Amino acid sequence: MAQRVCRLVELSDPGTRELEIDEWRSVFVVRKGDRVFAYENSCPHTGVALNWMPDRFLDREAAFIQCDTHGARFRIDDGA
Repeated sequence: MAQRVCRLVELSDPGTRELEIDEWRSVFVVRKGDRVFAYENSCPHTGVALNWMPDRFLDREAAFIQCDTHGARFRIDDGA
């Protein structure tokens, strides 16, 4: 099922946007250049949401996705 989140030009580069799937799950998209990546909003270590504020998923340098709870960082390109 595809769902439009926003137009590419509406996202900063890099930038993120969260989308609620239902009351228990959300996903987010990350723009990096002309590419957009989508991830479930859940830390694989703790199971908590990654963001510290709405639509805020990146570290200070906007180079990695960062878990607000314990600081783990994940590559934007593949989530590793």
